[in-house]
Amino acid sequence: LTEMLEVGGVQVIIGGEGRWNELKECSLVVSPYGVSGEATGALGVMGPMRMPYSRAISTVRYVASLLSDLFRDLYGSVEGMTSSEEWE
Repeated sequence: LTEMLEVGGVQVIIGGEGRWNELKECSLVVSPYGVSGEATGALGVMGPMRMPYSRAISTVRYVASLLSDLFRDLYGSVEGMTSSEEWE
C-alpha cells in the first residue's frame, strides 16, 4: 500500500501484476487519502479478480474523499488545495 501513496488517485492491481505474484488470484483497488496532496494513508479493497470493478472503484474513491474531507476539516489545508478532488 505504501507504493500506492506515491502515485495518487485510485489504482487497480489485477491478479498480482508487477511484483505481487502472491496475489495472482486477487485484485486490489486502492486510493490514498489525506490533506492537500499529502497522503495520510491508503484505503483499499481486496477481492477476487472477477469483482465488480466499477462499484469497487467508485466506493473506494468516495470513502477516500470522505476521509480526505475529514482530515481537511480537522487539520486544515494548504493554500490552493481545498477539495478532496485533488487525488483524482
